[in-house]
Amino acid sequence: MDEQKNVFMQGDSPSGKKNAPLAVASFSCANISLIGLFAAQINPWMTLVFFLFPAAIVSGHLARRAMRKEPQRWTGEGMATYGLVIGYLGLTLAIGALGVVLGGYASV
Repeated sequence: MDEQKNVFMQGDSPSGKKNAPLAVASFSCANISLIGLFAAQINPWMTLVFFLFPAAIVSGHLARRAMRKEPQRWTGEGMATYGLVIGYLGLTLAIGALGVVLGGYASV
């Protein structure tokens, strides 16, 4: 049987491409930040995970650059894009919340 036409054999053959480690890091930082955003309602110390939003942005950009430079080696464009979108949204949300908090102190 021809291995090119056998669907079950294609799943076992390695394509040579791997997920970019920085894309996985961007995806993970974005998800941990989102979980921390909701967990901060329970434990105020969880607000420290807001520092992972910039990490998601930086690692997402670096992953996309690595995938552009070596497209035959790396994959994970979706994870890097997800990390960038969530990172920028979270950073905007954090800056907005900081502005509301500091604006409340300025008016007193």
